[in-house]
Amino acid sequence: MTEVDERAKDVLNTPMPVDENGAPTNEAGAATVREFLTGVLAELWRDPPKRVWGTSDWDGPLEKALITAGLVEGTFDEDGYIEDSDDRAFRALVADAINMLAEVPAPPELPPLDYQVDVLSSLLAHLRMRLEWIERGASYEFDDVNAKFSPAQVWGRLLRNTAEQRLAWIEGVVGQAEAAGRCWMVQHDRVIEEQRERIVALEERLTDLGGELP
Repeated sequence: MTEVDERAKDVLNTPMPVDENGAPTNEAGAATVREFLTGVLAELWRDPPKRVWGTSDWDGPLEKALITAGLVEGTFDEDGYIEDSDDRAFRALVADAINMLAEVPAPPELPPLDYQVDVLSSLLAHLRMRLEWIERGASYEFDDVNAKFSPAQVWGRLLRNTAEQRLAWIEGVVGQAEAAGRCWMVQHDRVIEEQRERIVALEERLTDLGGELP
């Protein structure tokens, strides 16, 4: 989430003024800016202006979308214009949708704990391996189950393996190349410190979830 998004979120959650009894003083009875803006939209929908964006059929595209989606009963003529529709159902459905805008979105559901632990453990092991590469000078020798391979041997294995295996090997080679490039730019110590900080943060997170450090 960007800084602009965070600021907009703060605006929506800002409390509206209240009286000495704690009751909102605005006509919408809104407790927050989010509720106030939703109340304004709901009022405009109940008593809509005759023209919006310079046209009297400003809500036509919205009604057409809901008919096409099967949420409102209706038919179209041969030119694609609305021929018949349940206007009362259309207006009630949109009113309900507007009211839902005032509800604070629920936080996304986290994946199962076991899955989180497995992902963190794998990432932690990967970061430790990268740190080892960097600390020994970001060698181009690829370490696979303690076996060392030259660049030529790496490409030979790339040609023989499956697409998924090739992708994993390429990612490994690219990772080593990136680390090597940064080390050659006299950033060795800073890179090592960054990796260590990430590892410590992941270790703390994994411990908080009750997982065992790899």
